[in-house]
Amino acid sequence: MGDHDNPRTCLSSSEHGNSVRDTFLHYFGCLEDAGREAYFEALPQHEKDRIEAEKSRIKAQRAYFEADDETKVLVDRLKRCLHRKFPLLVERQNPLPNPNRPSKENAFGLSAYMVFFKKSEPFTDTRYLDQFPDQRIAVQDLLYNDDTATNPLMQKCGDDEIRYFHLPSNNMEWIEEAMARYYHEDRPGYDGLFRRPEKPSKTYMLLRPEYWRGQQHGGRHDAIHARHMRPRCDIISTDPENLENSPKNLVLFMPYLHWETDRQRTKFDETMRNICESYAKEEYDKAHAPPTVQSNGNANPPVANGVPREANTPTTPLGKILYRAALLSEAMDNYQEQELLKTYLHSNPPFHPRRTLDQSYYWTLKTTKKRDRDQVVYRGTAPKKEFMHSGMHEKYGCHHCLRDIRKVPRVIMVDQLWLWILDGNTIITSFPKRYGRNKPDPSAVHKSIRMRLQVCRKGEIRSAYDLALIIIDQCSRVFFDRTKTADRQPQVMDLFASAIGNVTNGQTIAYEHFWETTQQVSKIYKSKDPVDDAEDKAKSLLDINPEGKLLREIKDILDELHIMINIKKKQHRVFKQFRKHVEYMIAPPLSLAKEIGTARQKKITGDTDSDDDDSRTSGKAIKRVDSIEREKMEKSAKWTLEFAHDLAADLDDRVTDLNNLRESAEHTEKALNELLGLKQQQASVVQARKSVQQTEETLRQGRSIMLFTIITIIFLPLSFGATVFGMNSHEFEGGKWTFRREVTYMLPISVGIILTAFILAFSSFTRSLLFLFFSLIWTWLVTSTRIYSLWIQFKIDSQHLMKMRKDTVRKWKEKARADKQKRREDKQKVKDAKRIEELRSEEEQRERENESVPPGTV
Repeated sequence: MGDHDNPRTCLSSSEHGNSVRDTFLHYFGCLEDAGREAYFEALPQHEKDRIEAEKSRIKAQRAYFEADDETKVLVDRLKRCLHRKFPLLVERQNPLPNPNRPSKENAFGLSAYMVFFKKSEPFTDTRYLDQFPDQRIAVQDLLYNDDTATNPLMQKCGDDEIRYFHLPSNNMEWIEEAMARYYHEDRPGYDGLFRRPEKPSKTYMLLRPEYWRGQQHGGRHDAIHARHMRPRCDIISTDPENLENSPKNLVLFMPYLHWETDRQRTKFDETMRNICESYAKEEYDKAHAPPTVQSNGNANPPVANGVPREANTPTTPLGKILYRAALLSEAMDNYQEQELLKTYLHSNPPFHPRRTLDQSYYWTLKTTKKRDRDQVVYRGTAPKKEFMHSGMHEKYGCHHCLRDIRKVPRVIMVDQLWLWILDGNTIITSFPKRYGRNKPDPSAVHKSIRMRLQVCRKGEIRSAYDLALIIIDQCSRVFFDRTKTADRQPQVMDLFASAIGNVTNGQTIAYEHFWETTQQVSKIYKSKDPVDDAEDKAKSLLDINPEGKLLREIKDILDELHIMINIKKKQHRVFKQFRKHVEYMIAPPLSLAKEIGTARQKKITGDTDSDDDDSRTSGKAIKRVDSIEREKMEKSAKWTLEFAHDLAADLDDRVTDLNNLRESAEHTEKALNELLGLKQQQASVVQARKSVQQTEETLRQGRSIMLFTIITIIFLPLSFGATVFGMNSHEFEGGKWTFRREVTYMLPISVGIILTAFILAFSSFTRSLLFLFFSLIWTWLVTSTRIYSLWIQFKIDSQHLMKMRKDTVRKWKEKARADKQKRREDKQKVKDAKRIEELRSEEEQRERENESVPPGTV
């Protein structure tokens, strides 16, 4: 589920002819070297510029990878493998450029995207590469360039223009630099009294603590996955002296759902863990280092790039080449973001990394490694271990194994949208992309925004707020667009529906098995000759492990749905604030305010029935506004508010979709709980039946024992009498008594004994009476003599005797252990003395041998 067959187009394993999805990919990934030149010449100029820029980037990164100590290991491994397989392969003649190590100053070679609108129409600035909406600029040139002529962020924006700049990560330092460039100022300082500078700048007013650093949850010293900006949307004034009545600056922080491959997530988790360990070690060394000792900065922290070991690598030459080339390619793709993490993860202000679904909710946990690999999406996209084959079944492998190889395990991530609208015409956003380069990646949020802008209708983007609505929409609609694409984006809603369906199916089977087994057991119990098989079938009803596994799985599904719904509710709450603020900011002093109907718009327009002065003021304001401009403003505002209304409905629909899945999962959970309840009741029935059977068996045994006792009581006196009279005793005249005479003595005596025994056995009154007389006599005897006094004096009871026994036994055992230890030590001393004596003898022997050797003898 979620894996789709790749179409026959660029980067597919089949011939695709003229079906070119992306000229950039087709040039680098499909064409052989001999055919690239002709294809390149036929391309338009902007495509040529893209390819040339990519060639330059690859050359620069190659040069750095071959020169850097951490990464040249991967390059050397691949080179050795290639030269071993192709000995005639020679080095390329074209020299590589001098390696320029990517650093914080050049923003690690990352680019920021720019989108321009002029008079509500797409606009391409010819000073930059590519066309609308794919124009880019180096982050270095955008954030660290103070030249107004070359930095588009510092240039004035016209009233009929809309600008949009996007930074590709949640880096707080970059945001502060961007705002400072926008206002032609320096980054604000937060080290003054109460973090407020003496002369607040516009940048500081925009990023003052209550709207920026104060909204951060977690910090540099907390768990890195605890960092996020609290969801909110606010209007901000940038006037340090007087707050504007109608500010045009707006800030928005909003979480949204995205995805990542499990391999990349694991790799970057390891990178961040190594960085955290290195940082903790450095902090510890700083705190505990002697004052005279200074670090030279040459410590070798853990390698964040994670050069893998060569264990368990393919054994065939081609397999080794492909494996090592894949490792090198992966390292090159991940390099920029790993360097970004190394530099900014523990800076001040800190970098905000991406978080998994469980990290965003269980942020107090130290690690969520196990939970991350228990996600529904992971289980739905990873091969099932229980169904994997352990050997080759066919010469070229079976279809099942080939299908499993193509599967890529994925997980849900939670990213953050940071958005600012400045002066009503400039938008700055910051949100991360998936780890690595991942080109092309249609599921990337900014890529989807650009694709959406490419198909915009004429006049659809009339203000910066319309563009902001599209950005919010594209962030919130990830996973909810059911259109199947050629990328690896998981179909999350389908995966959850499938997982719930599987659990429901298992619950249905468990119900059927339960009722079928109970019917069989009932028939066996009702039969005249119950067989032993009934007990085995009844035992199967007491096993709750299958239902317990299903219940655990459905609870995991409900837990993830709860987290996703919680995120969607945060989005809905933030958008509600955004919509309210936009209504306040764009509502013109016209009749449109009456249609909006909120108190804030009425306050702006002065639309009250009782205040004539306000009515006159409103009339004057209307006269000052040109009728054409007024109509244009009204249409633009209506368009924006209708767009916002539609987006709010879409957000409600997405929450409804998740709630429907949750209701289905809750229904399955309820059915499983009912089934477990039935099994518990059945267990009680089985236990009660067992108790009845044991009671009946005990009763039968008691009756047998009673019958045996009665027979014994009857025949024991007779047997004793017969034995006595059978002896040839002198008193019995030497055994000459007649049988009649013997019976005359035996029967009365035996009957008396038997009657006495029966009375004592079956008469509780007689037993109580005898016990009363015996107890009274014994108590009188003990108390009237000194026996009881002596007993009280010595206080001898069962517990005291038990304690005396334990103490005596313990002392004897300790004495035995001590004696054994002493014997062992004495034995060891003897052995040591013998060994010392032997060593001394050997030393003396060697000395005598040395003395016996003549001088000068070799």
